[in-house]
Amino acid sequence: MTGETAGLHLQSLALPGELPAPSYAQSDRVAGASPAEWQYKIRLLREVAAGSFEAGTTYRFANLFYGVKAGAQPEHQAVALSRDAILVRGPETVVHGAPANGVTRLGPLEVTATALRLTAGEALLTSLRRLAVNGQVLADWPEPVTVSLSLAERRAALQSPRLKPAGTVKWQPEWRAEHTFAEVAQGVTLPDGARIRLGTDGLQAALAVVLKLTEATPPAIPPPPAAPLPVSELVTLLPPGAAVGALALRDLDGDGADELLCGRADGHLAAVDPAGKPLWDQDTHGSPVLSVWTGLLQGQLTILCGTQDGWLRALDPLGKLRWEVRNTHLWYGPQPSAYSLAVGDFRGDATQQIAMGTHGGVSLFDADGRFVRFTQVYAHAVWPADAVTLGPGPKQTLLVNTWGGGLKLMDPVDGVVTDGWGVFWGGFANFQAVVPGAAGRVLVVQGGSVGVGCGWLDPAAWAAAKRAGGEVWGKESWFRRTDGDCRAALVREADGEPEIVSGNEAGFLVCYDGQGEVKWRKLLGGALLSLDPMPGGRVLAATERDGLVLLDDQWRPLGTWRPADGDGIGRVKLFGGRVVVVTDRHAVLALRLAP
Repeated sequence: MTGETAGLHLQSLALPGELPAPSYAQSDRVAGASPAEWQYKIRLLREVAAGSFEAGTTYRFANLFYGVKAGAQPEHQAVALSRDAILVRGPETVVHGAPANGVTRLGPLEVTATALRLTAGEALLTSLRRLAVNGQVLADWPEPVTVSLSLAERRAALQSPRLKPAGTVKWQPEWRAEHTFAEVAQGVTLPDGARIRLGTDGLQAALAVVLKLTEATPPAIPPPPAAPLPVSELVTLLPPGAAVGALALRDLDGDGADELLCGRADGHLAAVDPAGKPLWDQDTHGSPVLSVWTGLLQGQLTILCGTQDGWLRALDPLGKLRWEVRNTHLWYGPQPSAYSLAVGDFRGDATQQIAMGTHGGVSLFDADGRFVRFTQVYAHAVWPADAVTLGPGPKQTLLVNTWGGGLKLMDPVDGVVTDGWGVFWGGFANFQAVVPGAAGRVLVVQGGSVGVGCGWLDPAAWAAAKRAGGEVWGKESWFRRTDGDCRAALVREADGEPEIVSGNEAGFLVCYDGQGEVKWRKLLGGALLSLDPMPGGRVLAATERDGLVLLDDQWRPLGTWRPADGDGIGRVKLFGGRVVVVTDRHAVLALRLAP
């Protein structure tokens, strides 16, 4: 794929019932960028015709690949024409099909082929056997032939659907031939000796009809709730452009109300009170602040912040510097960035240590900033997620979230790392929850790039020094693939057992029981960013499409709210009875929902 060329891969799964023209939800992911400043984006088109899917129901999806210049946002929309073909509107209107049973009927067209791509001026038919327009047979061949028709040039390119090697990891068709429409209408002999005829009468008019099949089709995506969420208070804590990279909440002045700590991309760490009044602003010397932790460190209320260039700084509640140290340890990578911070008693002697995740490992510091050791984790980037207690002793273990290495347990003092769990997720976790269970066991829930999983940590195996991942994580651990990126999850208790509700980029809420079995699926619409419990069994969901959506105890939408002037929602955090929203334009807002 180069420049603006695009391709599409369609997967077709049977849906129950008749859905004549369902629509597709869309979400974009930047896959990479070239030196020529082209961003390669993946647009996911996922079936959202039905409002709810019960256990076992499947639906269609397609991945559309296209290249656009950085900052550009081309529009692509999709709608299904049949169970195995979709129409995509963008710079060009294109119909793509992958017939499950080999036959596709689209308006006046009937095509027997492996796949098809139709535009107003071209038709690409892979492994074509039969083609008919309004019942008139244009082609009917005993052996398949791949055909590319140019209506403007009135030429047909014919080639074998079989390939032959043409070099190292290089293939080409066994044969290829080009003819005019007049020649193929009279009949041509192919290089393999077969003789075929291909008519083209009425084909251009039929393609025009197919490309207009959906013009009068109403959208099948359920509209967002009409009722707006009543907001009793709205405060701008930081204006647009603040570019907040890390957030933390803590009562810094002892008045019983939490203040908001914001680490910004310009290297500043700012404290703001609940009314939006700035308390202090500390310049950390220019490098973006990636991580913020606040709590009691050896009995003193302390703020820790880590920066992209590897500095770890400790501040008092007034923002005054207590000490600073630069991490110089990493396994590989451009710089020893402080991706995340975790504090715990990793020695088991009633003292606290600070774990900093960086490129390829974890650096450990004492509470006064003295370097202790660096432990390699053999992953691209490392996020120390939580300090967990396994067994009766005070010694804590570090739970590590890695890019490319899955979830790991680590003793950062001795440098011992378990085998990973969830390595196959393909990336770090977007969501993580650590829930204490019965008999000292710990439930870890993670939502990642392709799924959601639950791992039961077994303290007995850990105490017996069994470091193999399959023993420590327990036999009840499970992983389930989701409909795209799982960005949000909520852990609740139902009938004494954990219940996990995940939200993914396709707009679906999926509920699992403690064994990973699907209890229900519901379509909310728009990529889900977060799920937070609210009083009365309600849940506050953040979505790309509708902003904040308040759900009742049956997961039904009660109302929506989104920022003004077309701004979107990037992140959400509950803050002292209010909701803190970091917007797409990098403003930080705090709102209180009316009862």
